[in-house]
Amino acid sequence: MVAMSSTSKTPLNFIHVAKCGGASVRISVDDQFNESDIFPYYYAWENHGRDRVDPCHYRFVRGHHGIEPWRPNKPPESTFLWLREPRDRIVSAFYVRKMEKLIPNDMSLRGWLRQRARQGRNVTSMIGWILFGAIYNKFSIVTDFILDSRKRLLRQDPSLVDETLEVLDRCFMVGLQERFADSMNLLHYHLASLPPAVLPRANQTYGRGTMAQLSRADRDALEEYTRLDKIVYRHGLTIFEAKYSEMKADLVKLDQFAEMQTGPENERIRDTLREVFFTKQRDVKLVDYVQYTFDHSLIGSGWQEREKEEQDKPPRGTWRWIDPEDWAEIYFPLNLKRPLTIYLGICHATARQFVEALSVRVNDGAPLQLRKVEEQHPELHSEYVLKGRIESVALQKQAGLSGIFFKSERYVIPAYENPESLDFRKLGVALNWIVLQPAAHEGIMYDG
Repeated sequence: MVAMSSTSKTPLNFIHVAKCGGASVRISVDDQFNESDIFPYYYAWENHGRDRVDPCHYRFVRGHHGIEPWRPNKPPESTFLWLREPRDRIVSAFYVRKMEKLIPNDMSLRGWLRQRARQGRNVTSMIGWILFGAIYNKFSIVTDFILDSRKRLLRQDPSLVDETLEVLDRCFMVGLQERFADSMNLLHYHLASLPPAVLPRANQTYGRGTMAQLSRADRDALEEYTRLDKIVYRHGLTIFEAKYSEMKADLVKLDQFAEMQTGPENERIRDTLREVFFTKQRDVKLVDYVQYTFDHSLIGSGWQEREKEEQDKPPRGTWRWIDPEDWAEIYFPLNLKRPLTIYLGICHATARQFVEALSVRVNDGAPLQLRKVEEQHPELHSEYVLKGRIESVALQKQAGLSGIFFKSERYVIPAYENPESLDFRKLGVALNWIVLQPAAHEGIMYDG
């Protein structure tokens, strides 16, 4: 499904620069891969030592690792990253730390930057995240390379800019947090994958302060601190604009784009990319049996990030919460000729009535009639199992991939329920498995 990584000998590589929207990007790209295809370490320090894992054994490498996994070589040309206006990014990080109670509420931004400098943790800069990742913490192995890098960051060595720009020039794209929707379109254009119908929004900070609330001394410190990052950002902006123009020129040639005359440009481009994707799937081999678990790649959007508890007993496997902002979608190449039975495993529900309010439809058909049953998946535990019937007429409304759509409008926000929580996600219903099978078969079919 991911064209770039499937044609390259090197993995798709995402350098996650903190506070640039990277968690939302990661969710969208994670969907393209099975869990087992994703590099297991998210921080550079986790992969140090004698048993260092070769990232080339995986299809997708992502995290706060900078170019560290690829040293002494350069990062692969299948690399991409996201940037953000440097001053806004630091202000965001500063207020988030306060909300998380990691710094005193009365500490100034200037004081915080000085504190991090004294601690040798100047990787707050975008340059630090791109080149060195999150290697400065109490778990780090202190090497000559790390000590030298720390000194160069603290004195804002201009040669770091040249090294960073070289990394940006190797990227197949650079995204911008300020142009998030456009950047997501550009990413999925390069990956030849399905752009999300609803943009994922992870780690959003609610009620944070702004640059206008800073003192003059704080703003002066901010200007000086981001001096080199501004050069990097301007270069990234140039790369983004050039790549975006290339994509737009390519899409304008397509009939699908010409047919979409209304709405914002980013929505027209998204819808064109989605139409192109579905057109390419029309000849896919159809099946009348699907056994799906959420550790596998997903064609669709509207789901929150994968979650898993290794010590779960009984095991629930990997699950995902339905994002209540819109319809969550997942596509399968379903056989059009006969009715199917659908089973849904719900492993978490923040309230029983949220399960009862769950709405599910196939393609543009009417909502399915679902009922709770006692049957269970033979390997995974679910709090609720729902069963419904999909009539063949609903499947015949779309050639190729058929979409199953989930709506969970009722939810709770943990941070509103518990003042100590910093979890602002909207949680209602989470699924851990889906089975689709011929309606004539009694009981859950399972092919282990």
